[in-house]
Amino acid sequence: SYLFGRGPALRRWGILGVAGMGVCISLVRGPLHWGMFAYEEPGSINPHRSEIEALYHPVYRMPVSSVQNDVVYADNLRLLGYDFVLSNDTLAITTNWQVDYQIHSVLHRLYSFLNRTLELELDKRLRQPYHVFIHIVDMNSRELAFGFDELMLNDVGLPVYLWRNREVVSLHNVLTLSELPPGVYQLGIGLYDFESGERLPVTEGLGTGSDWVPLEDFAVR
Repeated sequence: SYLFGRGPALRRWGILGVAGMGVCISLVRGPLHWGMFAYEEPGSINPHRSEIEALYHPVYRMPVSSVQNDVVYADNLRLLGYDFVLSNDTLAITTNWQVDYQIHSVLHRLYSFLNRTLELELDKRLRQPYHVFIHIVDMNSRELAFGFDELMLNDVGLPVYLWRNREVVSLHNVLTLSELPPGVYQLGIGLYDFESGERLPVTEGLGTGSDWVPLEDFAVR
C-alpha cells in the first residue's frame, strides 16, 4: 500500500536514475573510447563530432551526393541527396538516406542521449519494412509512364525499421527505359508501406505535405 499512488513519482526518479547512470558511464567511456569526450560533446562545442562518429561507425558516414536534396519523410527518414546518370536507354540513380529521429520533446532528447552514450536503441519510431518507389511521369499527359519499387535494405540486408538512428544507407538502381517513347519526363521518388499501400508523407523540405518528391526532368529521344 505504501507504493500505491506513487507511480508517477517513481517513474520520474527511475528516469533520473538511468540518466545519471548514463552520465557516469560517459565520464568513463568518453575519454577512453572517443578521446576526451569528442563524441558526447554537442556539435556546437566540437565541430568535428560528425567526423569522429563516422570514423568509429562507418554506417554514419555522410555520402557525397551530386544533388543535395534534404527531404524528410514521416518525421524520421531523411533523403540526403542523389546521383543521376542518363545514358542511352538506361537511367542509373543512387539515393542516399538517413534515419533521423526528430527531437520534439524533453523525453526525445533524453532517449537520444542514452542511445548515443550507451549504444542503445530506445525510442524506435520506424516500425514497418518500407518500400521505396520510383515513378517516371510523362510531362505532357501527366500520366505514369514507368514505375519501379523495392524493399529498402541496408548493406547487410536489414529492412529500414532495423536501421539504427543516424545510420546512412545508399540505394542503387538502374532502370531500363527502352520502352519509353520519345518525350519529356519527370522522375520522382517516395516511400510506402507495402501491407497497407499507404504512402509516407513528406514532412520537411521540398514537397512538404505531398507523398512523393520530383527529382529530375529529362528527355528521351
